[in-house]
Amino acid sequence: MTQSQEDYAVTQRVLVNDALYKRIAKTVTAMTLLKEADPELKQQLASDLRAYRLMLTKLKLQKSMNAQEVEKLNAQAGEASQETERLQQTTAELEAQLAEARRIQQQKKQYTDLTSELLRPYKVEVTLTREKEPSAIKEEEKAGVRGEEEEEEETAPMPAVASRSHTPQTEDSPRRHGDEDETEEADNDDDDEDVEMKDEDADNSMDIDDEDEEITVPEYETYNEIINAHLFRTRAEAAQLNQELEQDIADLKVTNSQYEATWQQRRHRFLEIIASLHTFQGDIQTEKAEQERRAAEREEEEKKRQEEDDNADDNDGENGNGDE
Repeated sequence: MTQSQEDYAVTQRVLVNDALYKRIAKTVTAMTLLKEADPELKQQLASDLRAYRLMLTKLKLQKSMNAQEVEKLNAQAGEASQETERLQQTTAELEAQLAEARRIQQQKKQYTDLTSELLRPYKVEVTLTREKEPSAIKEEEKAGVRGEEEEEEETAPMPAVASRSHTPQTEDSPRRHGDEDETEEADNDDDDEDVEMKDEDADNSMDIDDEDEEITVPEYETYNEIINAHLFRTRAEAAQLNQELEQDIADLKVTNSQYEATWQQRRHRFLEIIASLHTFQGDIQTEKAEQERRAAEREEEEKKRQEEDDNADDNDGENGNGDE
């Protein structure tokens, strides 16, 4: 409500009608100036006072109605304020829950990163072990085979060759180059056996690698999958909780805006009622003033007519006396 509207409302609420008050004051002044009481002035003053009392009664009734309406609207405003406070408190609680959920989500993310950092060295170690084990085993097997060959060469007895070397040569004995051929064939057989042993050792080493791979790697992959599944589930639950909290906050904001809109509508309606009451009050005052003006005009016309009749009677009496 602007300042001009407030001034107009205050002016309309004044109980004294200026026109009626001035007329009453004029009548009272005229009565005080007369030496004798004038019945017409008394009647006019009584009529003005009755109109004034009627106006006061109407204004008092209107004032009581306005007071009841104001109390009702104040009660509604108090209820709306309490509901708004409750909504604000609920909104604050939901915002606190949302902040707590975000904090928990951040901690879970940090825990996930820390877990990944802690498990990464183990993964690298397993990978390097899987890459290095075959070559190391092969080198150890080769070294072991060489050592066995050297020990066999050092400890292996040579009876046939020694007997032939110490046996005296005769005409019936075989030639020495035949003995050399037999020695070469024995060496070739030993080499074949060594190659077969190396192949078997290599196959065994591959089997060992396969067994290690089957035992260690699936355990690590299963543990990692379990951690990832748990973290994914907790993240999904946190995301769902955040979404629900955001939806609740949005609903509360919509409800709060609806309450505010309802309060504004009621306040606008209250102002319209006050304005209509002021207009009704002005119409009543205008109508009353118009009725009083018409009554005064009728009284003046009757007074003039009565004076004319009196003058006519006086003239008739004077004419009759002159004729006599």
